[in-house]
Amino acid sequence: MDQADRRRCRRRHQELEHAAADDYGGAFSCHLPLHSGFKIPRLPTTACALMRRKKTHRTKLSLENLPGDLLCKVVSQLTVKEAGQTSILSSRWRDRWIYHSNLCFDHSEFPRYTADRFINYVNHVLQQHSFLAVDRFEIRFPLQKQQTKHVDSWVAFASASRAKHFVLDLSPAVHTNHQTEEHKYEFPVDLLNGQNGSPIISLRLSLVCLKLPSDFLGFKDLKELELHLISDLGNLINLFLTKCPALERLSLSHCSMTDLNIPDALCHLQYLKVVNCCVQSIESHAMSLTTFEYAGVPVPIKLDDSLKLSQANITLNKGSGNMNYIVNQLTCSLAHVGYLLIKLSTFDTKVSSTTVILDSLPLFPSF
Repeated sequence: MDQADRRRCRRRHQELEHAAADDYGGAFSCHLPLHSGFKIPRLPTTACALMRRKKTHRTKLSLENLPGDLLCKVVSQLTVKEAGQTSILSSRWRDRWIYHSNLCFDHSEFPRYTADRFINYVNHVLQQHSFLAVDRFEIRFPLQKQQTKHVDSWVAFASASRAKHFVLDLSPAVHTNHQTEEHKYEFPVDLLNGQNGSPIISLRLSLVCLKLPSDFLGFKDLKELELHLISDLGNLINLFLTKCPALERLSLSHCSMTDLNIPDALCHLQYLKVVNCCVQSIESHAMSLTTFEYAGVPVPIKLDDSLKLSQANITLNKGSGNMNYIVNQLTCSLAHVGYLLIKLSTFDTKVSSTTVILDSLPLFPSF
């Protein structure tokens, strides 16, 4: 090959290189050997042709492709009302909602429902539910004693489905005068407990009458108990607590009782809260108690056996004898507490509620 042929071959090579670069958007570069007899292969005219040769099939991601247990997990994050609406999505979703694990019926979701309409809705849902895998069962709607048979059936459902978290709040959204005893629903403790015991871990009751049967078995797995607007407890609360050995948190608000006595059998109790309760005295023998909260009128408080108590928050209603009570009783009975905060609630015509923190009290060392 003479020098002229070499120049012609080089020019041809450069033309092909520029043409290929144009077809591939400037992202192609090649260097071909310039020797006699070399044949340049035919290149595709566009980059799309090369992409078609290397086309791969990708699986589309969709909720329809998820395993059944994951679909149940997705449904459990929805409200009962939203979960029921998923039945129209496809045949695979039609019956998925009946395995909903969190059956929470809250009046905030049904602001315009009457009591009868709310009862019909709950009954309709429970009649279609599978009874399986119920973790939480909640009823939050103002109902009274005349709806007893319906509420009893809901409690029986929670017991049969082995729900671990149970809430029955029959108080109105806007608190008015408390209902009289004859209008309050009587909570069937034995129905929730069942013959084989109960797996209940947390229990919240509001605005009901609590009566214990003579053969009350208790809740051996109960860790959290909250009672709100429960009147005439008397000494039932003390009997109730002795049957709940695993209790870790106890909260009482606007309840009526004689004396609150926490037995030493509650060796796991760590948190105790008593707010605006009609109680004559509070005494705790729980060795593991670490936090105590109280709000109300001055009453004798004895926590001598709770040596692990690290924090106590006391809020006292306005009264002329508060300072005498604080100096002579609280500072002595709670001297072993690591952090003691005492507040006085005051009310006047200009300020609805203010809090005065007594910084002048001496600091007690923690033991």
